[in-house]
Amino acid sequence: MEVKDVLLSIHEEIKECRRQILYKKNKLDELQEYMKVWECEQIARIADEVNEAGKPVYSNETKRQAELERRKKENAGYQKWLAEYKSLKLEYDMSVIILQSMLDKQENMRALTRIMGVQ
Repeated sequence: MEVKDVLLSIHEEIKECRRQILYKKNKLDELQEYMKVWECEQIARIADEVNEAGKPVYSNETKRQAELERRKKENAGYQKWLAEYKSLKLEYDMSVIILQSMLDKQENMRALTRIMGVQ
């Protein structure tokens, strides 16, 4: 494959990789928003819980935080979002590494064309 062909094809690969990274970033943001909304709802419910005497069930921040963590672990929907987030985050990070590798290759090919005087 000619240097010119490599440069043309890698340009398209870089464009596609950037598109995939953008999609993954948007999906990560969306999942993060779902989890944040769910957490805020749970925090409000936890703070509002009272016992028979009308006193807060979770009387301090440590207890409220522990209850939130317990609810996160027990909620199937939250766990699904979290698993999807972790998996997608790994894919996103790998895509960023691949993109950087392609950009490095592109720069190296450009440097070669300058050195060799290839048109």
